[in-house]
Amino acid sequence: EGQLCRLVIDGYASDGAGVARLDGMVVFVQGGIRGEACDVRLTHVGRSALWGRVEEVVNPSPARIFPRCLHYTKCGGCQFRHMTYAEELRAKGQRVADALERVGGVKLELPPVLGAERPERYRNKVQFPVAEEKRGLAIGYYRPRSHDVLDAPDCLLQPLTVTALRGAVKEWMERYQVPAYGEEDGTGLIRHLYVRTNSRDQALCCLVVNGTGLPFQQE
Repeated sequence: EGQLCRLVIDGYASDGAGVARLDGMVVFVQGGIRGEACDVRLTHVGRSALWGRVEEVVNPSPARIFPRCLHYTKCGGCQFRHMTYAEELRAKGQRVADALERVGGVKLELPPVLGAERPERYRNKVQFPVAEEKRGLAIGYYRPRSHDVLDAPDCLLQPLTVTALRGAVKEWMERYQVPAYGEEDGTGLIRHLYVRTNSRDQALCCLVVNGTGLPFQQE
């Protein structure tokens, strides 16, 4: 653990991590793209596999791009923002082929994955966890593999209507000192902000609370 290794990424895992090999063991590399040689810092050594993160890309793939999201790697939502959309679709196609072959024992020649017309701002359902973190009130998404809430003013997958509602709810909670729910002790009120939108830009905004009432409803 902590060792720096130069590895070549030759595929993808189901969670979007790159896959390399070291002394016959599989290495799951966060931030790696197929075909790249990377200097990888090992973060966890298991009995049958290793995990690591990219410290430096030695020969970048043509599919590597700069992530547009400020929260990328801090948020547990997206795994593919360091690569082009075309490479993301190829990775997802490989995921399906691997599942059929390794789990189902069926090897098929699959058609290419069809991409979405709008790969951004398309989500019509968003559920934000709400928590009081060290830096203050947080309404956003869970950090990777945790229940720590990352305060996220915006997300490129959600409509701007959702972004505006999230900002309004946070302003209301801070102005009237409405407490967030605490998982550890079960105190506090606001657990989640849940929003649904439609194609006409209408929205349903729902607060999931720890209790039966809501203070300052009119406000």
